[in-house]
Order: sequence, then structure tokens, then C-alpha cells
Amino acid sequence: MVAIFIFLGNLRTTLIPAVTVPIALIGTFAALAALGFTINLLTLLALVLAIGLIVDDAIVVLENIHRRMQEYGETALVAAYRGSRQIAFAVIATTLVLIAVFVPLSFMQGDIGRLFSEFALTLAAAVSISTLLALTLTPMMASKILKRDMHEGRIAHGVHRALDASRAAYRRMLERVLRWRWPVMALFFALIGAMVWLNAQLPREYTPRRIAAPSSC
Repeated sequence: MVAIFIFLGNLRTTLIPAVTVPIALIGTFAALAALGFTINLLTLLALVLAIGLIVDDAIVVLENIHRRMQEYGETALVAAYRGSRQIAFAVIATTLVLIAVFVPLSFMQGDIGRLFSEFALTLAAAVSISTLLALTLTPMMASKILKRDMHEGRIAHGVHRALDASRAAYRRMLERVLRWRWPVMALFFALIGAMVWLNAQLPREYTPRRIAAPSSC
């Protein structure tokens, strides 16, 4: 939450992810119970990985609502409606991509399928619930909590200035890349070929080798 406060720069905006993240985790535990899963190493690993995705959904929606209030002068209610509607497709599409990546792991045969089915389904449940909350609870709380005359703190102002500088540097770099797009494309395909070749050279094993600790008698 400290990192969220630094970037959002206001306690009111920080309160919304602080509420939505625990609710998403509680919903994920309910999904685990419905699926008959237990809390084990793999489900906990999935929850750890899902926390970043859960926070990201809420912040993306919240930041767009806050931006519309600052740039267009909209009220909190109007900005919450239009801001969440504006990026709903992007948030849903991101969630569907994540589900499409992880859920097929649960259909794998053998030991790998048995090991990673709980991991994959837990992660899919977490991101699905977080998306639902980001498009429902987050706009509702934003319409009630956010104010149009909110001012960012000194730390947040410094962070935003640094982000603006990095955005300007990225724009300059992108202009150079577009100017030399054919050499850049050639380099890209050369790197892809090198990755394929290196992947073919790497040895494969079921689990990583253990390095035995030296023992003294």
C-alpha cells in the first residue's frame, strides 16, 4: 500500500485498492473451497503471483477515473462511469489472456497436470474475481470517495515528474527506432533465431539437480 500511495499521491485513492485487494483474496478462498482445493504450497504460490495482478486491475481503473476528473473536470460519479467503461474492454481482454495462458495447465496429463492444476485454477479464479471487482466495486467506491479538488503530495509530485521525464525519453527513443525500423526488425528476428537456437541447446530434466552440501566427518 505504501507503493500505491507514492504513485497515486492521495490517501483517498489509496483506500480503494486497500479495500478491493482483501475482498478479491477472500473471494479467491471461496473459489478454492468451491473447487475442493486446499491451502498448500501451489495455491499459496498462485495467490502470491495473483496479488500483483489484483492490484493492477484496481489501479488501472482508478487511475483512469482520476485522470478524467483532473483533465476533463468531470464529477466523481460521471468519471467513474465513463472511466470504467472506457477501459473495460482492455481489462477484460487482459484477464482472458491470463486465463487462456494458465488454465490449459490444468488439462495436462501425468504428474505435471496433477501438480499445476490447483495452481492454474487458483490464479484464474483470482484474476477473474479481481476483474469483476475492478469494474464494479472500484468505480462505485471512486464515485463516493474521490473529490475533484484533491491535491497530490510532494512525494507523488516528484514521482510524476520522474515518470514524465521517462515518458519523454521513451518518446525520443521510439522516434529513433521508427527512423531505423528495418535494421531494428532485422535485429529482432536475429534475436528470435538466437533464442530458438539456445533453447535447442539447453539440457532438459524433470526437476533441477540438487547440489549436495559438503559434509564433514
